[in-house]
Amino acid sequence: VVSEINADRTQVNYIDETGPGWVPGTPKYFPVGTRIAFYKRGSLERVGDVNYIQNATGGYGLNATIDFRHPIPKEIQRYDMLISLDHVADITVKNCTFAPVHNRGAVLSGTNIKVTDSLFLIPRKVSALIFLNGGCGAYTDYTEGPVSENIESTRNLFTVTHSYKHTYTYNHVNLSPNVDVNNRAALQVTGCVPIGKCNKSSKSPPNLPYALPRCQEGGTLVPAIVTHKEDTGPGRIQELGSILEGGSVFGNLTVTNNTFSNMFYRSIDVGTTKFVNLSGNRIERFNFSGADVCVYGSRKTVNLDTNACYFARSRIINASDGHYMYTYAENNNNNGCRFGGKNSKCEVY
Repeated sequence: VVSEINADRTQVNYIDETGPGWVPGTPKYFPVGTRIAFYKRGSLERVGDVNYIQNATGGYGLNATIDFRHPIPKEIQRYDMLISLDHVADITVKNCTFAPVHNRGAVLSGTNIKVTDSLFLIPRKVSALIFLNGGCGAYTDYTEGPVSENIESTRNLFTVTHSYKHTYTYNHVNLSPNVDVNNRAALQVTGCVPIGKCNKSSKSPPNLPYALPRCQEGGTLVPAIVTHKEDTGPGRIQELGSILEGGSVFGNLTVTNNTFSNMFYRSIDVGTTKFVNLSGNRIERFNFSGADVCVYGSRKTVNLDTNACYFARSRIINASDGHYMYTYAENNNNNGCRFGGKNSKCEVY
C-alpha cells in the first residue's frame, strides 16, 4: 500500500504485508527489475502502464521506500496499492480432499487457476473455494493477493457435512465474520474494498505505531496499523471492508459440471467478473431462503446453461455417524434454480 509519493512520482513510501509475519520484505521479495502494476484501492481498477523497481529499502514509515524507473500514474494517491506482476502464481488443484475443519477450504488468488476433480467437505455457511481479492486489510475481511483471472472449477463435489457455525478466532477473541464479505457461498469470487472515502475532515486512526501522512481527498482513508503480541514488527493493516459492486475487475470464470450437495446456503456467489460461464452444475438445496446462484456486476457477460437444481424432499438419519441424509425431488432445469443478481444483496429474479 502506497503511503507517500515524492514530488517527481518516482519514489514511494509503502506499507508492506508481503513478508513473513508482516515484516517488510520488498528488497528481498521484490528485487530490482520487478514488474509492478498499480491499482486504485477503492475501486480495484488497474491504472497506468507497467513500471519497474529500480531500488527498494525495507522498514516502516519513511524508512520503507521503492524507487521506480518511470513516474507512477497520476491517478495513484496515498493508500492506493501496487502489486508485483512477477510474483503471481498459476495454480492447479486436482484430486484433492479438503477435510471438514472449522475454517474455509481453499483461499486462492492468481492467474490461470484450475480446480478439478476434488472433494470439499465443508461446515455449514463457510466458503469452500474462495477468491476474496482486493484492497482490504487484515481482520475479518482479509483479502488475499492480486485480482484473479482465468478461474476454472470443474467436476468438483462441494458438500456440507455438519451445521457448525463458523466464527473467526483472532488474537484469542472470537469475532463474528463480516458475512457481507466473507462466507457468502460454497464457491465465492468477491472484490473487497476498504470502507470510507477521504474528505477534508477525515482524520487518521488513533494510536498508529508510526507516523503516516493524511489521506488525499477522494481516495481511501489512512488504514489502521494495529499491533498484536505475535507480531515481530510494529503491526499490520487492520480494517473493515465492503463488497465491490461495480466494474468488471476479475477475469474469466468457468464453473462447469460441479455438484453442490446438502446446501444450507448459497452455492455460487460471483461479483464484478468480466465473463462468467456456469453450466452443467447440479445443486441439491435444503430448505433455505435466497438465491442458489448470485451473479452481480457481471450480468451482461453471463452464461447460465443446463444447471440442475434439486430441492430437499425428506431426510433420514445416517446410522454410521448420526448425521442427516437428504433425498431430493427433481426439478432439473434452470427454471428450478433460484438466481439472484443486480447487486450483492442478490434479490431472486
